[in-house]
Amino acid sequence: MLINGKPFNPGELKTSIVLAKKMVPKNAGGFQKVEYEFITEVKGKWINVHGQEAWLAQTKGAIKAATVTVRYRSDVDQTCVLVLGSTVEEVIDEHDILLGWTFTGGEVFEIVSMDNIQQLNEYIEFKVKRVTAG
Repeated sequence: MLINGKPFNPGELKTSIVLAKKMVPKNAGGFQKVEYEFITEVKGKWINVHGQEAWLAQTKGAIKAATVTVRYRSDVDQTCVLVLGSTVEEVIDEHDILLGWTFTGGEVFEIVSMDNIQQLNEYIEFKVKRVTAG
């Protein structure tokens, strides 16, 4: 398969990435707190921007910008986030029944843009930037 005019090897999908939905619930005091709901863990190709592209990203306010390619998922949209370097764990109840999965740690990246490459539903390419505290 060609991506952006270059051959793409699925063997390059080596980086563990957590996909999560961003939620902003209000607590009892009416204040909003950002939380992330685990969707899944995937393997992807993560390329940090560098050179002239890095300078351009910084002028637009993007911190630690990157281009990420993953296999297509219909449940991911631009409101989701990517988490790099997190630990994924099973959530099990007292009867040893798997309730789901959760993740801790890692750097959170918001999606700036996403592209269903050639509309084939095979790969998605994300342009992401790190979420800063505050």
